[in-house]
Amino acid sequence: MEPEAVIEAGRIMLPGFGLPLNHRPEDHFPDAVNDWEQHWPHTNRERCMVAFMQDVTLEENWDQRVFQETAIATWKHDVVGKDWRRAGGIRYGDFTDAMFECCIEELQAKARLYQETGIVSILDIEVRITRSDRVISSDMRSFLQKAARNIERTSLRKIDWSSGKETTLTQDLESTSSARNIVVNLIDPAMYPLVYGRSRVLPAKEIDLQDCLDHITQGITVQMPDKDEMQKYVDGIYYTLFAGKSQWLPCNVEFPDGINAKITSYVNNLHPKDHRNFYPVLENIITKVMPMWNLVYSTVYKETMHCEKRIECYQAGWKYPITPPYDPLNIRDDLMSGLIDDDEWQRRTNIWLRNFRVIDKPEPRSKEERAYHIHDSSVTPEAMANYTNILGKADGIQVIVKMRAMYLTPENPVCDLRNEFCLDGALNEHIVATAVYFFDDENVTDSRVSFQARFQGLNFEEDCSFETGDLRPLDEIFGLRNKTPSLQKVGFATMREGLMLAYPNVVQQKESAFQLKDSTRPGHRKVLTLHLVDPRVKILSTANVPPQQADWWAAEFSTSEGQLKELPKEVVDMVVENVSDFPIPKQEAKRMRDELLLERSDLQNKIREILRSYKVSLDWSGDDMDHGSSSEGEDDDWL
Repeated sequence: MEPEAVIEAGRIMLPGFGLPLNHRPEDHFPDAVNDWEQHWPHTNRERCMVAFMQDVTLEENWDQRVFQETAIATWKHDVVGKDWRRAGGIRYGDFTDAMFECCIEELQAKARLYQETGIVSILDIEVRITRSDRVISSDMRSFLQKAARNIERTSLRKIDWSSGKETTLTQDLESTSSARNIVVNLIDPAMYPLVYGRSRVLPAKEIDLQDCLDHITQGITVQMPDKDEMQKYVDGIYYTLFAGKSQWLPCNVEFPDGINAKITSYVNNLHPKDHRNFYPVLENIITKVMPMWNLVYSTVYKETMHCEKRIECYQAGWKYPITPPYDPLNIRDDLMSGLIDDDEWQRRTNIWLRNFRVIDKPEPRSKEERAYHIHDSSVTPEAMANYTNILGKADGIQVIVKMRAMYLTPENPVCDLRNEFCLDGALNEHIVATAVYFFDDENVTDSRVSFQARFQGLNFEEDCSFETGDLRPLDEIFGLRNKTPSLQKVGFATMREGLMLAYPNVVQQKESAFQLKDSTRPGHRKVLTLHLVDPRVKILSTANVPPQQADWWAAEFSTSEGQLKELPKEVVDMVVENVSDFPIPKQEAKRMRDELLLERSDLQNKIREILRSYKVSLDWSGDDMDHGSSSEGEDDDWL
């Protein structure tokens, strides 16, 4: 970078432009690579409890039924006899009366909060993952559906990025029986991102929605970062984990009245004039999702909304269901008559006792203990609406917007994204939380969004004692297996039209396949995704980077005041596609996108490799870290 430019008065100083790419202040939200981990693995029983409560909160009028004895009795009958490995993927899962009592008490507390806020924590095991079917009204959902259709109509060509093939998107796509199963990115942050060595940045000013188009082609080219700026120090090793080629561009959002969101810079790939009616819809959605983001953010950041454990386990061992008899095999007479000696009597008795014992699985805290800890006591409507913690000293937030549509047909009735567990974005984007809104379903089944988190897998004996060499209790209580990755499934959230999901970007997530309900008819699913950038780490945004789309530039210059106004459309198109420097033609942007996605895929693979290198250590022998390798024979139910 130019030393003289860095110190120029009034120059913007942000990561990748005036500051090293990997720069971040001391006060920041942790990342999942090596800044954050669960303090401890959670018991299989607690995971069963969370899964049960997730299911209940999907039911209609659940917030009223949790106070009705008939509904409670039905739930208890169903959950106690459930096959948890088959239904929830939890080995050795079970459900006791004490667990059920604790769940109902907690569900009633969740219901009271839901009735005031429309938000419920569904997967709250050290982190909080929240869901809502109320924060976005049905009218607002209808506006969003219309806006999405408008984007589809005004886009002449779309890309099936999952297959890399181009297809024409027409209004009768879904009624065409021969149409492909297709994934269309309607708003794609991977198109026209900030590209190091290619994009232009305004060095000393910011632009807004009104004047952004006037600044196309202005600015100075952002330089490629040095190699050491792309690295992160992880347990004694430097890894290249920052995307050295690109950064997704967020829009800037402010809260003029302290409550309602106002987008102040253009959303990348959402034209500020052609789609001006979409901006108020996005602002309304961001306003409504802020309390959800605040809750998931504050649970992790300094644990200001602490999440209590339901079940403590200080010793993993065995117990006897009842006090065993002194002579369980009735061979005392043989001992007294000399047919067997003391050693033989003890050997046979010990075998019987080992077969008689069971794993001592801990129960939830007692009602008195729960009253003392007051589960979720810090989570109130007032706390969720107070953005002091999430904003810090920032006067607003930055949001990366993505919207996609998935079309299924009778010939291709299943949408399988084939994605692995991953974090959102690259470390460059400093994404701390994500909101996903399923806003338009037609003839498709529910989806599952699954989550997993890394936990502290070393020095287990400091908090939970167990007999050396006897690892079965740890397996049945926690699902722990020696030398396997210290990753634990948090659970999954069921999603369908009308549901909003928010989660912190310290847990890995992946989305399951879904399919047509009626295989004789086509169907679709449309999803809006909003990524929140850490307000404590401001990054380059659309306020700093003017629009890069050559077709936007051509449209501006083809107006009555523009330089291309006298030229036929065919000539204008030729000019646009043959721009040699800037702005960027669409075909070049597509080629760049494919190349940039390969880099991001490599980074995600490297992060997965690092997270899987942390191992559960139960024998304290050998190296507890094994960067780049994974254990053989790992159980899919566990990972």
